[in-house]
Amino acid sequence: MYVRAPFLSYPRYLWCNISISELLLSFLTYTHLRMRIDLHNETVNIHSHLGGALLFVILLCTFPQVYLVHYASTTWVDLTVFTIFLSSAVFCLFSSAFYHTFTVYSREVSARCNALDYSGIVVLIVGSFFPCIYYGFFCDMHFQAMYLSVIGLAGIGAAYIVLNPEYRKPTHRGARTKVFIALGLSGVVPISHAYITHGFYKLCYEMGFGWLLTSGALYIVGALLYANRIPERLSPGTFDRFFASHQIFHVHVVAAALAHYACILTAFDHWHSRLAECPT
Repeated sequence: MYVRAPFLSYPRYLWCNISISELLLSFLTYTHLRMRIDLHNETVNIHSHLGGALLFVILLCTFPQVYLVHYASTTWVDLTVFTIFLSSAVFCLFSSAFYHTFTVYSREVSARCNALDYSGIVVLIVGSFFPCIYYGFFCDMHFQAMYLSVIGLAGIGAAYIVLNPEYRKPTHRGARTKVFIALGLSGVVPISHAYITHGFYKLCYEMGFGWLLTSGALYIVGALLYANRIPERLSPGTFDRFFASHQIFHVHVVAAALAHYACILTAFDHWHSRLAECPT
């Protein structure tokens, strides 16, 4: 069975947003399947990222046939960096949908699902860098290796922080958001380097930097709305089922990942339309 309950009747481990006054509480395993259909405050959270995960599965399966076959200069590395990004998006979005579906089951299940959700965010951020660094420094493997190593270590550090039981508490929502944003902004150094190397016009109009800026803006705006509980904090109870900050954040994440995909496709086309030739 499942019931709708006021905030103060929630189990304490679900006290994550006092501005959401109603929650669907589920007690039997089979009802979680119904949670994907029934209308409640987690419906948008579940479906937005479950649908997003399925979309990126389609992109992952179709990329080789749709894009790789058009250029004779493509290699296994192109397939690998795109697979890393698209797989990381699938993992992140599916982990999020899984968390929102099963978190109400018990404290223990909630903690594990929560850790899976945060792991997915770190994986998506780090995975997003692989194609960007590869195409941004297409002709310099040393910088590729250096930047990916640094970002990989930063991802491990971020995961260590956000997966710490202390930082998984609702009271540390702002701190977690700052860690995720800081991990994303670790790309400022390689982007600045690419700007110096390629110049503004080439970076923006030939290598998709505009899409990358759009992606970053969507992530940051969505994360800030989520961290500050806007708009539900301004009108508690009004956004219980639709347009809450977490739902807005979910939509921003899917849109940002798609913008990032557009960015790396542009960079992919840029290099391979030139037959992947590097200046001598």
